[in-house]
Amino acid sequence: MKDKGSVIIIYDDSCCLCRGCIKWIELHALRRDIFEFLSCQSEERQNRFPEISEDACLQSLHVILPDRKIITGDMIVPEIVNRLRGFRWFSCLFKIPVIKVLFYEIYRWIAQNRYIISKTLWPLMVFPAINSTNNHGATTNGHNSKDRDKDKAWTVPE
Repeated sequence: MKDKGSVIIIYDDSCCLCRGCIKWIELHALRRDIFEFLSCQSEERQNRFPEISEDACLQSLHVILPDRKIITGDMIVPEIVNRLRGFRWFSCLFKIPVIKVLFYEIYRWIAQNRYIISKTLWPLMVFPAINSTNNHGATTNGHNSKDRDKDKAWTVPE
């Protein structure tokens, strides 16, 4: 459990698209401790948030704000974007009614078809293994960035 100021994101761990989104959010977060991620299927989620059924959290992402307010679906995006490095300006777009309605429809379509999207796009994507890096390009495993680029390990999650 992270500090009380972190935003909790509950996601479907059986969905490749959802796991990819969580990894992207984690990589772009303003601070390392700004988000806490809980799998919808986890026992911890059931214990901490019994009011959120597994069926409900399989329908869309859930975000629990620091004040314990729970938001779901397309309403989560501005809350997440406000906490991402380089993307905060994007949240002002969600205040425009036409964009808000359009985004809701896009989000709903993606949420309803995420397993199909995952199975269709996943074979086309190749991801480098992620090594933690500091601000100077050095990896935590002791190799510098030139070695990392030369010896990239390519993995495809299950």
